Amino acid sequence: EVIEQKMKETIEKLEASGVCGVTADVGYSQAFQESVRKLATVPVVLSSLQQLSFVAPAYDLRPVSKNIIMVMTANLKTFSDKLIPPGVDKDCIKVIGTETGVFGKWVSGGNSFSQFKADAFDEASVEEGFKSMCQMCKNGIENFEKEGGRVVCIMQECAEMPAYSNGLRR
Repeated sequence: EVIEQKMKETIEKLEASGVCGVTADVGYSQAFQESVRKLATVPVVLSSLQQLSFVAPAYDLRPVSKNIIMVMTANLKTFSDKLIPPGVDKDCIKVIGTETGVFGKWVSGGNSFSQFKADAFDEASVEEGFKSMCQMCKNGIENFEKEGGRVVCIMQECAEMPAYSNGLRR
């Protein structure tokens, strides 16, 4: 009740200030998508996972097609398929955790990994995690292809991951 009341108050303040939409930067915010959407009068996209609702229809994601959207998350152990939006075929969504790589070990420990080496106050930097992230992405694609699947899209769930997107596109 307390959380719902705080969400309602916050949404009312945001809308009163003139926002044209509500978003969040953490994939697990998807758990609140439905309740926040009901409270808001503006569009709500609380998680990169909500993008699956927009992206999935662009591909033939019937299981018979063997097409897969690969979701990269910082911690597979805490990821729940309940976070995948309704209407998206969960059999065509494959999730890989990055907790075993340099990036994932750091983020799953509660640390930020979004700074560049020149700005880093510790050993965590985008440059340090980049090779590991790319290798994990490549391994995920190769593993799904060995199983007969075809990765048609890669989605990054964690708020710390956008810094890697351009590199992964290459």
